[in-house]
Amino acid sequence: MVSDNPLSIAFIGFGEVGQTFAKGLLTTGGVRIAAYDLLLGQERGRSMADRANGLGVTTHADATSAMRSAHLVISAVTADAAEEVARHSARHLTAGQFYLDVNSASPDTKRRAAAYVNATGAHYVEGAVMAP
Repeated sequence: MVSDNPLSIAFIGFGEVGQTFAKGLLTTGGVRIAAYDLLLGQERGRSMADRANGLGVTTHADATSAMRSAHLVISAVTADAAEEVARHSARHLTAGQFYLDVNSASPDTKRRAAAYVNATGAHYVEGAVMAP
């Protein structure tokens, strides 16, 4: 069940795009942010975890935990991972959640990702990040 307040957002992928979005969202107040990234928990992801903690973002060891109570799940992974992340995420999405895909994947990849997400009763929202 998705909680009522504050707005809960989960990032799957917390590189440059995820961190930039999180900074902006946190300035609005009333937002709780969780994040998962493949690099978290690895030595080379230590600085990412430090930046997340500095922002007030809670990091998780897996995507499922990060998105469990999120109203909005933002997929900010590489284009080649976008469809697989949507497929995996769909197993854990619930009706009424929103899934914002900001990957620069092809239209066909986005359509397949949308099918996985929409089949759960969650809402797929397509977006694209074209430059830093």
